[in-house]
Amino acid sequence: MTSRFHRLIGFPTAAARPRSPAAALTLLLLACAMALVPAQATVKHYLFIGHFRSDDTAPQSVQRPLERLDYARYDLLLGGGDYTESVTGSTNTVAYVDRFLHLASPTTMLAFGNHDTSNKSLFTNATKRANWYACQTNGIAILILDTTENTAKITGAQLAMVSNTVMSLSNQTHLVVVHHHIIWLRGNPDLDFLMSSTNIAASTTALTTNQLNFYSAVYPLLQRAQSNGVQVIVVAGDRTSATNLSYRMPDGVQLLGTGLLSTAPTDDKSVIEFTHDTTAGTITWQFTHLCDIPRIPDDNILISEIHYAPPPAQSNDAAFVELYNRGPTNRDLSGAWFPAGIGFTFPAGTILGATHRLIIAANSNRYTGLSAQVFDWGGSAPPTNGAPLWLRDKNNLELDYVPYARGAPWPTAPSNTGPSLVLIDPLSDNELPASWTQSDSTGGTPDAPNLTVPKTDIPPDAGTNGVNTHWANVVSGRLYRAESATDLGAADWQPLGTSVTAAASALLITDTNAPAPPQRFYRLRRLF
Repeated sequence: MTSRFHRLIGFPTAAARPRSPAAALTLLLLACAMALVPAQATVKHYLFIGHFRSDDTAPQSVQRPLERLDYARYDLLLGGGDYTESVTGSTNTVAYVDRFLHLASPTTMLAFGNHDTSNKSLFTNATKRANWYACQTNGIAILILDTTENTAKITGAQLAMVSNTVMSLSNQTHLVVVHHHIIWLRGNPDLDFLMSSTNIAASTTALTTNQLNFYSAVYPLLQRAQSNGVQVIVVAGDRTSATNLSYRMPDGVQLLGTGLLSTAPTDDKSVIEFTHDTTAGTITWQFTHLCDIPRIPDDNILISEIHYAPPPAQSNDAAFVELYNRGPTNRDLSGAWFPAGIGFTFPAGTILGATHRLIIAANSNRYTGLSAQVFDWGGSAPPTNGAPLWLRDKNNLELDYVPYARGAPWPTAPSNTGPSLVLIDPLSDNELPASWTQSDSTGGTPDAPNLTVPKTDIPPDAGTNGVNTHWANVVSGRLYRAESATDLGAADWQPLGTSVTAAASALLITDTNAPAPPQRFYRLRRLF
């Protein structure tokens, strides 16, 4: 987050002031020159998200991928309510959202939604703010309203706060009002029809005229601010589906609304990004798909193999899930658990070493010969077919998520025919079906690299006429790519050319561009 700092520049004391006219003239000319330098524009970026919650109750969670958004790139985070199914139902749930929303941060400003009301004090204790409040930042005034009190009316002290804020506006260019229920639909001739739309949450559409006073009590105050040259932007965050609300009132007040529907396709989930030029005193905004908001890097703990449907010759207790630590450091998995896919929680003291694997099996006795740690999930049932495997740490933050399925576009061979579902490359996105294939062997490759990449023959004296590099034991019909590098530990291996499909049990790759010393190294990468 960025902050604004002020530097105080004082004049020199009488004893320190230059006494010569020439020196004084020099200072005067320097001051005039500095005054002619144009001020540099300062741009701030704000993010508004409405309706965070998923439909999951165990654990209480936000929608994916809200936990891993790069919130640090925004100067303000504005929230429109409904953070989990019942965020104030327990201190653990409040602590969960605090870990990525940073509730007490002065740059996080969150309105209450109707799913956040079971014990509001848990939330206000964490945010260090009341459930409705006013503040000023970067030359704008912000009102966070609570539409869950007195149905959705803004009354009493909360209405007085709105009035006092409007009356005290002086140097502010904008007034931004944030709330949950879309209280400005009913009573607006151009928007009232949306109150019967299935695209708007029932918590808003159920509101009746006598439960609302936006246009009778709140809006006249906003009109006053607008008429005094302050741009008013009102933002609502109740759930919407395929509907981004944007309506500019005849007097210039801007109404915006959007909220994430957990069951909607990714492209139908929108947030609002605001760009604030504090020098020009302008704010622009756009609806942005959630999938287009930058994310922090995924965790290094990942699900790398799933044997979810052993063949008929095996019993279901042959099923297993493999985890891999692709990071450079050991990881403590104590208390990490699977809320979906299998039922298992790692015991205290579980450490997964860097570049190591571990196995969670339906029957750990089947895998006693492995060097890796093997855990038993306590039942013979295989992982749930067609449902995601979801791994969370002891604080309920997501470590990994694989929404695999038996059918296309996921590889279908692992379904009751013997091989397991294996991740091709641990650096790939394991949420994507294209990142997975079937194992080369029946029963999978627990605690072993998923794909057999045969050992290369490293030519001892690569000459100017090129080299022939031979690989044995490749899998017929699979696609490979030969790569070379001058350093065996190189991070960037260069492909020799087009990929090659193995037609037999061996491949011969020729590198006609291989230079004289230094010697080059070769490897074969399995693509699927």
